[in-house]
Amino acid sequence: MKRTENVIDWVCRFFGGAGFPVFLVSATLLYLGFLAAAVFWPSSEGALGNFATDFRIWCFGYDPDGGTMKWSWVWIMLTQPLLLLGIALWFWRAPLAEMWVDRKAGFVTPGAAGLSSAVFLGGGLLALTFESPVTEATPFPAERIRTELVPPEFTLKNQDGEAVALSDYRGSVVLLTAIYATCPTACPMIALQARRSIETLPEELRDEITILAVSLDPEGDSMEKMARAAEAYGMSTPQFHFLNGEPDEVNRVLDRLQVARLPNEKTGEIDHANLFFLIDRSGTIAYRFNLSQRHESWLIEALRLLAEERVAGSEVARAPE
Repeated sequence: MKRTENVIDWVCRFFGGAGFPVFLVSATLLYLGFLAAAVFWPSSEGALGNFATDFRIWCFGYDPDGGTMKWSWVWIMLTQPLLLLGIALWFWRAPLAEMWVDRKAGFVTPGAAGLSSAVFLGGGLLALTFESPVTEATPFPAERIRTELVPPEFTLKNQDGEAVALSDYRGSVVLLTAIYATCPTACPMIALQARRSIETLPEELRDEITILAVSLDPEGDSMEKMARAAEAYGMSTPQFHFLNGEPDEVNRVLDRLQVARLPNEKTGEIDHANLFFLIDRSGTIAYRFNLSQRHESWLIEALRLLAEERVAGSEVARAPE
């Protein structure tokens, strides 16, 4: 009982005194420094450069090709913690002033705790960007996993309101996937992985590939939302088409592709499978991958392989591996 009372007393003193605002201010200042570093860190190879680039794309609408950024988004993310700082300093101004006058050393412990918490969380986030060391990459089993599945035919409208049919791309390579415009997590990763995979290829092969993304939310995805999402991903026509149409038709296509999806009543989001379908020049689904580190390397290899193939008459002449 005595221990419980001591804990309750410590909690009350921490949140009622100067300890909590000092903790909050130190953590917030470090967070602001992290945001500033993410904005200005140079794009380069390696974990830090890739992390900074991806962070800018997701959070600031960064376009790696043009080097442009939505500075209004940067301003919003910087002003929110500044507002939090202002509130903390205002409401706890009396205990902060008292600690400053009577015992400045009292700032050290909560300040260090705030900095340590911010470093721990930031370090954990950064650690996710480092690849686990492997002695040997798993080779891409091109022939063993190749399929000849027939994709569903469809004609839908893209983010510019233009009709797009899958049959329009017979003789080309198509990367087909499914996303929705307001998806906060997996869909940006799907779009960015598709973009990275194509940009990794030799320049002469990139124009051989078109990305078609079918909406997972045909009722909610308007042309305006789709256009904003495409802009945020840094992708546009003619290489990227975000497709939607009559809900029954869109759902028929998704069902034929066996793309699982289910509205989440608690979050309001759509839980869905994260898939890539690679359609070769003859119009068949040659490969199917999911969103993962291993499959990203296989996705790049499969795109290269399919882009190097050439159609001879009605048959596909496969390039030597």
